[in-house]
Amino acid sequence: MLKAARLSVCFTLTECRPCQEGWVEFQKKCYLFIDEQPWKTWKQSDEHCKSKSADLVTIDHLQEQEFLSKQIKSYYDEYHGFWLGLREINNRWVWTDGRNDTLGFWMGSVYGPSGPFALLIPGKTPTNSWDTSDNGFLNKFICEQEALVKLEARAR
Repeated sequence: MLKAARLSVCFTLTECRPCQEGWVEFQKKCYLFIDEQPWKTWKQSDEHCKSKSADLVTIDHLQEQEFLSKQIKSYYDEYHGFWLGLREINNRWVWTDGRNDTLGFWMGSVYGPSGPFALLIPGKTPTNSWDTSDNGFLNKFICEQEALVKLEARAR
C-alpha cells in the first residue's frame, strides 16, 4: 500500500516548518496523536489519517518505538491504547505500507480483546507494549507523515 501523497518540498523563499501545526517531529517524520473523543475503530482511525494525507503510524526501529511510547499516556483502563498501522493478514503481521513486522514488540500475552489489529499500550516497556484487538474496540491513534524537506534556493 502506498503512503498518502502530500507535497513534501519547501523552498527557503517561503516560510515553512517540517510539520503542520499540532504535529510532532521526530527523525524526518511528523506524528499527530489523536486523543480526543470520540475514540475510533482501527478502520475509522486509518480513514481519519488518510483524510489528513497521512497513515496510521508504522514503526521502523526501536528509537521510533521509544519516542512514541514517551509521547502517550494511559487513559480509561489498562486495555486501551493507540492504534498502530499494523494488522494481521494471512497469519502474518503486516504494516499498512506493506512491510512484514520484524520488530515484534508484543506483550507476553493478549491483554485485552484479541483481534487482527495492533495497539500500542501506554505505560509499558517499549519493547513489550503491543497488544492485539478487534476492529470494534474504540481507541486513540497516531497518524504519521513524512516531514517537509527544505531546499535551499541557489543564487544565480
